[in-house]
Amino acid sequence: MNSEARKRSERLKLSIKAAGGNELVAARAGIGTTTISGYQNGKEWKLTNIEKLAEACGVSPQWLLFGDDERNSASPMEKPPLPPVKSDTKTTVIPGYDVELSAGFGFPQTSSIELVSFTISADVLPSELLQPHRKMVGVRARGDSMEPYICPGDIVVLDLNDRSIFTGGVYGLRVGDQLLVKRLSLRANGNLVVASDNPRYPTDEISAKELRQMTEDGGSPIAILGRVVWRMGMGQS
Repeated sequence: MNSEARKRSERLKLSIKAAGGNELVAARAGIGTTTISGYQNGKEWKLTNIEKLAEACGVSPQWLLFGDDERNSASPMEKPPLPPVKSDTKTTVIPGYDVELSAGFGFPQTSSIELVSFTISADVLPSELLQPHRKMVGVRARGDSMEPYICPGDIVVLDLNDRSIFTGGVYGLRVGDQLLVKRLSLRANGNLVVASDNPRYPTDEISAKELRQMTEDGGSPIAILGRVVWRMGMGQS
């Protein structure tokens, strides 16, 4: 990284720190946190994102790029802090991936997944989801196989630390190169039933042997990503 790029990255780091950190700035700007981290580490900036970042941090694009601006040369530490995303309510930022879970027959996972953020009011989240042991991510659902519980376009929140199977739970699954969301149930013989809520879709069954591979040695092409702990959107009453 040359000296100018290093200075530019330092100005961005300073601005983001003063504005509340990566996740809050990402939510304000509508830019993925991985993209912002890349910019801070010397990755080439996209011009379309400079104004968004500057506005989210409360500085001018000129200051971010060059460190000087006759009309607005103050550093972010000399500016009053920006108001929170929602000044009248407590918020929490749920990190999310710019992919969709198929509530249908499945579709290929994209090779390039960018981290984005969903800003969700903590007032609408159950208190147990705000505990530090949770590792939550958000994705979008596509398809109608899980209607009426999950509808197309809903935001689905998974807890990646909750992969223990209990009968009737809804989980995000990776099956080969496909991402799915399905309801799981354990049979008395140890087999796992993978079902859709929409009766138009067939039910699958995984043998006890393959289930052990899923949960113990990782040798199965099927993996549980996490349990669905919350959802919102068209299917939210």
